[in-house]
Amino acid sequence: MPKKVLFFLGHFFQFPSDIIFFVFLPVIILYSWMRYFYKKIFHLKPNLMISPLGEPYLFFLVKAARIKGLKADLIAYTSTSYFKSLNEGFIINDHFVSKYFFYLTDYLSIFAWACVKYDIFELPFSGGLLMMSHLRKLELILLKICAKKVVIFGYGSDIMLFEKIRKSHKYNVTMDLEQNEERKYDQKKIKKDIYRAQKYVDVLIASGYLTYLGSKAIMVPIAIELTGWDYSPKKKSKIVTIVHSTNHSVFKGTRFIMKVVEKLQKKGFPIKLIFIKGKSLETCQKLYRKADIVITDVITGWYGFTACEAMALGRPVICYLREDLARANNLVQNIPIISANPDNLEKAIIKLSKDYGLRKKLAKDGQNFVLRYHSLNRLAEIKTIIYQRIWDNQKINQKILIKLIKTKATQCVE
Repeated sequence: MPKKVLFFLGHFFQFPSDIIFFVFLPVIILYSWMRYFYKKIFHLKPNLMISPLGEPYLFFLVKAARIKGLKADLIAYTSTSYFKSLNEGFIINDHFVSKYFFYLTDYLSIFAWACVKYDIFELPFSGGLLMMSHLRKLELILLKICAKKVVIFGYGSDIMLFEKIRKSHKYNVTMDLEQNEERKYDQKKIKKDIYRAQKYVDVLIASGYLTYLGSKAIMVPIAIELTGWDYSPKKKSKIVTIVHSTNHSVFKGTRFIMKVVEKLQKKGFPIKLIFIKGKSLETCQKLYRKADIVITDVITGWYGFTACEAMALGRPVICYLREDLARANNLVQNIPIISANPDNLEKAIIKLSKDYGLRKKLAKDGQNFVLRYHSLNRLAEIKTIIYQRIWDNQKINQKILIKLIKTKATQCVE
């Protein structure tokens, strides 16, 4: 369908869609509150909807929720080719009818349907099912008046406040952003999105370097699906293969990694670099298996999915870990990663390349670490506690969460 025609139709149907939605809104509100009290009285579990981004964290979150018996669904607009192979959730733009129907109704149709079906909504700061609607700023208010519990997660760029990040450390995720690239990240909009979330939602979920979200913020470790990432440590080889994978090189310090590797190669050091970008899940898995060392990120200050996947395979990882972030992310302990930033990256590569015994130890420690802290079962345990607390209208923060996890662990031992 031509874009001009679609644009015209979208604006033509926008006003009627608004009228229909607000006419039926009182019915939706009444039904939602009746549904909430019915479920509370009969001790029924809430239904969970994750939306609307096809990001890895969300696919795994749905699986984790289902482990604990929750009815959880992912509804996303799009998904990367890397994660489409996971076959979890409904991708709107992959279906012709839904793609244009929801657009022509300003996404109010799918939002109303979701309010009828789900009880807890987990959304990014940039918006949920009304992300692209002209009513996006009302979404959190509408959810609250419909008796919905709301969790907001930060996946990265949607809560990147440059001023705070730049003040945090010498090396940071914004340091390689050029001025024209910075304009892509509307700081005023991001600040307003964060403010609305802090005001209206029940919990803010953060990870990594995103530690400035306030009292409602909880730092939750990411989780990965371990299928396909079977432990298979690399045997010793004459040439050490380093793998660096990223689709966002300016956020990972890729230029520093390439510079150091080229410098060592000119000195005759027996290493080679495999750079992965825009590959499928299967291709990435094959390339990771060729690695003796995986370098993920040398400027952000924390580790992510790539590091977890590499450790699950039994590959030693180099990644920059800031001490202050390690204290904030206190749900993980004794991280078996060699921490390096541009100042000491060369020394880290030389040390790990020469010491096969250290690589072997990190491989085993890494696998155990991922199984303990980054499995779907671990995420399911943490998120179930959070969901139950907000469903029961009880307070939840980082200290309370840690206390509840420790209590549960003690009870299991007893």
